[in-house]
Amino acid sequence: LAQVYFSSTQLPGQRPRCGVMAGRVLKITYQGEVHRTRVENLTYAEIIEAVKRVLPSLASPVLRYKDEDGDHCLLSDATFPDFQGMFSEGPLRLIASTPAAPRPAEQPKSFAPPPRMPMLEIM
Repeated sequence: LAQVYFSSTQLPGQRPRCGVMAGRVLKITYQGEVHRTRVENLTYAEIIEAVKRVLPSLASPVLRYKDEDGDHCLLSDATFPDFQGMFSEGPLRLIASTPAAPRPAEQPKSFAPPPRMPMLEIM
């Protein structure tokens, strides 16, 4: 079971004082744990800021969302409208991960002729 973390001052089970909380719930799953926060405006920039606020140790998180086919799609400025369409109601859900370590660049193999065999003198 995943643990849920609340990043706001509201405690689990506590009701908002004014009866209605503004914004949308954003649930971010990272390393099997679910972190819960709210976003006021549904913009790409605010989603990124909310993730950084909840997971400050992730300098450049990779964010994905599950689409209607069950595929984990990369969240970017270009795919944000698709993400919005997926979550027109209910909580927004993202999966965070760290960027993959870059592969070391493959060094071009230099071509060297095979070593020369010493010539034998035949007498």
